[in-house]
Formats: sequence, C-alpha cells, structure tokens
Amino acid sequence: MAYQEHQDASKHLSVGCAVLTLSDTRDESTDASGALIKQLLLADGHRVLDYRILREDPSILDSAIKELSHRHEIDVVLTRGNTRLASRVVVLRSGEPSPSRLDLPSKPQPQPQPQPQAKPQPQPQAQPPENLVALDHWVRAGGRVVLLADPMLEWPSKRPLGDRLRPPIMFTDTGLLSHWGLRLDAPDERGQASMRLGDYSIISASPGQLFGTTCRISPDHLLAQCRIGNGRATVIADADFLNVDGLGAGASQNLEALLAQLKAIT
Repeated sequence: MAYQEHQDASKHLSVGCAVLTLSDTRDESTDASGALIKQLLLADGHRVLDYRILREDPSILDSAIKELSHRHEIDVVLTRGNTRLASRVVVLRSGEPSPSRLDLPSKPQPQPQPQPQAKPQPQPQAQPPENLVALDHWVRAGGRVVLLADPMLEWPSKRPLGDRLRPPIMFTDTGLLSHWGLRLDAPDERGQASMRLGDYSIISASPGQLFGTTCRISPDHLLAQCRIGNGRATVIADADFLNVDGLGAGASQNLEALLAQLKAIT
C-alpha cells in the first residue's frame, strides 16, 4: 500500500482504548491529562472503553494490563503518570499469552559534543534511556540546553494519533527532569494564561508548573534555570506559547521571550 493510501486508511480506523493514569494524588476531577487523552481519542474516532486512576504501584499496573488483555474489545492501553511505570502504549494482540509493550515513538538526539554549545529543543518525542543519558552527560560536560517540557500540549495537529510526526500531548521524560532536581506538574485547569517569561509578558495555553530546590525557579513556576555540572539547562513548562498565530494579539512578545532565553544561556 502506498504511503498516502496508508494515511487515508488510518483516518478511518477506530480502535478500542483503555486509559490508565498512575497517581497517588489525583482523582477524575483533577486528572486533566487523562481527560485530554480521552478527548483526543474520541475526536479521532476511537472508542474509550475503560478509564482508571491507579496507585503508583507496578504490580497494580501489571494486574490491570493483564485483565484488560482478556477483553477482546480493547485493542490498545495508554498509560500516563510515573514515567518509570507509565507513559507507554500497550498493544493487545489476540492470540498472545501477554500484551506487548511498545515504547512511544522516539527520534535520536545528538551525541555528546566536546565543546559547549546552545541547543534549542522543542517539545520532543519520548526518548530511550540511552539518549537521555547522552543528553545529561553532554550538559554536564559543558553543554547548554533550552528544553520546552509541556505537560499538556494544546497546539492543534493535523496528524492523526499514532503518527510518528505528531507532537506528543505531554512531555514524558520527567525522569530526566527529576535527575536535574525538578518536578513537572500539569495544570489543574485548561485554558489561556498570562505569564512572565523572563522580562516579557506572554500568553500561553494550559502551561505547566516546575518545582525544585536546586534550580532557580520563576515565581509563577513556568521557568527553571539550572546549573548541571559544567553546563546549564533552561526548562520552560510550556510549548504552546510558540503558537503565536493561534493565541492572538496578546502573544506578540512570545517569540522575543524565547529568543531572550536562548541569548541568556549562550
């Protein structure tokens, strides 16, 4: 089948889905990311047949996946929450004794470089552990990175769910942020927000919040500036602020704010 034919056929494919959120603190009223996943699945014509919030316990997760694997109407299980346990897609194939776990699509990161340099990185796909280790080593050796880590991306995409080129709806590599002393939280409420990014006023959509004790964090928790070994990392808990055309006239300073952060880290 030609690529375009494959793309056209995928638009009419409807699969049965289960959504599992791993959290010790959230419930259905505060699980904004889980609600967004369900909304996007339904908007793409898929069926959400099961939704649960589970404690952050690997045995509970494994038990739930095994149970769901016996339900013939469920084709895919999507999990989110603790990245050591979740942020993966589980594909249930009929006739197999157990479900198969697939890492979310990833793209390679540059290998560590001997000379420090600035490296802008937009909302990335989930990365395999070796890429995260390489990035951490690169920064500690003197590299500098500006990382947009959006826990609830609202920027519309024309690409269907499952397309490798579709931006992920949430930043999944929170294990890297934890290694740098940061915690990324999703917003409690969705919608546009007026924020400060350095010296600039910006408009964004559903920005997250950063917390930690080893980095300098802005009062609104949008920006974290960290010294990592011999290098530096600037983390912004949002990527939607780059969608200036979709945010209206109030976003006129958004790109200037990002350029200022890039300039400051070089």
